[in-house]
Amino acid sequence: MSTSVVVNLFKGIAARLHSVSDTSLVLKLLKKIAAIFSTLWYVLQNSVFCRMLCSMADAVANCYGKSFLHSLLTKDGVEKRSSGSLFYRAYKGIVCWITGVLSKIMTFFVELAKGSVIIGGLFDNGIKGQTCVMENKAGLSAAIFAFLIAAMFCVPHSFWNNMYALLIAFVSFILVIYGHATKKDGVSIRPDRTYISLILFFASLTLSLVISQNVGDSIRVYVFFVTSLLLCVSVSVFAASKNVFKKICVMLFACVVVTGIVGIVQAALKIEADASLTDLTLNKNMPGRVFSTMGNPNNFAQILVLFMPFAMAYVLTVKGKLKKVLLCALMLIPFVALLQTYSRSGWIAFAVATVVFVTLCNRRAVPFMFLLCVLAIPLLPQSVLNRILTIGNLQDSSSSYRLVIWEGAFDMLSNYWRTGVGIGPGAFKQIYSGFALGGTSDVAHCHMQFLEVFLETGIVGFVSYLMLTFTVIKRSFMASSSKDSEIKYFGAAAAASMTSIIFIGFFEYYWFYPRVMFAFFISTGLAVAVYRMWQDEKKAAEK
Repeated sequence: MSTSVVVNLFKGIAARLHSVSDTSLVLKLLKKIAAIFSTLWYVLQNSVFCRMLCSMADAVANCYGKSFLHSLLTKDGVEKRSSGSLFYRAYKGIVCWITGVLSKIMTFFVELAKGSVIIGGLFDNGIKGQTCVMENKAGLSAAIFAFLIAAMFCVPHSFWNNMYALLIAFVSFILVIYGHATKKDGVSIRPDRTYISLILFFASLTLSLVISQNVGDSIRVYVFFVTSLLLCVSVSVFAASKNVFKKICVMLFACVVVTGIVGIVQAALKIEADASLTDLTLNKNMPGRVFSTMGNPNNFAQILVLFMPFAMAYVLTVKGKLKKVLLCALMLIPFVALLQTYSRSGWIAFAVATVVFVTLCNRRAVPFMFLLCVLAIPLLPQSVLNRILTIGNLQDSSSSYRLVIWEGAFDMLSNYWRTGVGIGPGAFKQIYSGFALGGTSDVAHCHMQFLEVFLETGIVGFVSYLMLTFTVIKRSFMASSSKDSEIKYFGAAAAASMTSIIFIGFFEYYWFYPRVMFAFFISTGLAVAVYRMWQDEKKAAEK
């Protein structure tokens, strides 16, 4: 079929939709709502109250700009010395050799495919020398990549298999090699951009297999980490182009909206409260906690917290007031779903993400944000307010239970801090049972990210994990200072996402559920990509 027929078909559909939109009552209503909001915003901006808030905002912004925290988060210097070390030079040489070999193999198969009568037609449509979508920048491979990344979180828990993620990771990596070999989608593998902390962390994971107390289970979990590494590397390389980064953000927007709708439907169907997830004595009238496609409300909340900042960054890059109003309205769906998870750590993390995102996008808006939050409190359901009041209440069984687990875990750490016990719940349970207190011997992890990483990987893994986390957050803050508005929003999203999940780590081990682990490293890859964009922008400005 001629591609012109397809193009004309889509043009006809677009024209029809445009003609319908002119007479659509819904769109007319949305336009009126947008106009009303614009008028109210204009009145607010010119009011005495707004000027007072702006003065407060300027004071807050100036204090933050002069603070040690701002200096710590925006001055480069992390891992500077490591880039010139013998180890790092050897690492770059090995990676360059491997990617060179893989690129030659990929080029060979691509040329072989072009010689095929059937497959060759995909590369050359024969119309005036035009090339098909496979040859276009940020084309088919980028779209497939972005779709696969988001789709893996939309599959219901009962249908999900972690081997799907491994398959997606390998496909993503092949797409990266294809892009690097053929110079498509702006893909360029740069080993000199790899964080030394990421190398050290995965080296510590490999070492943990040797000393593991349960090698079989550690190998199983190690496969999840390899999957995460492939996803992280693929995302960091692919998303270094603004076009591809935005494609991924679009798909993550769709992901949080779709999973949010599923969560809201579960809430509407009034799923039963689970005593294993909630202290029903302290939360008597609380409804069932929604879990959407994740199988657990805390895991669902963690996915939303990681991805909602990137979804919001996409909304801010969209042009047109009406589109922004509509997309902002859709962002209420995952927010309502997050409330329905009744995940206290998820709520705290979302609050942190909001503060970080708003501060980095527009520091003057912080007082307005706090005012909006105060005004929104009376609108919250009573069950949500009651749940908020239980934060920090040690009478809550889930809180007191964690304290008992932590006490035994710290005793365990005093014996295994050098090497750890090996990754995975199997190794943890085998050793922890000898230190367990108060009937907690059957727990699979210690409900604290930092402590669990320390226990499983030892001092090297723990330090490299802290280095990786801080480096990613720091460089995301640096990228948010970009003069390019899109890179600025992407950097703010990465900083908000990675900072918020750290707060969850004080109360949860969020890598226990593999899909949250994958989401964490996908967000890490996006953070690495946006820092790379910011570096390229900075170098271009200096020339």
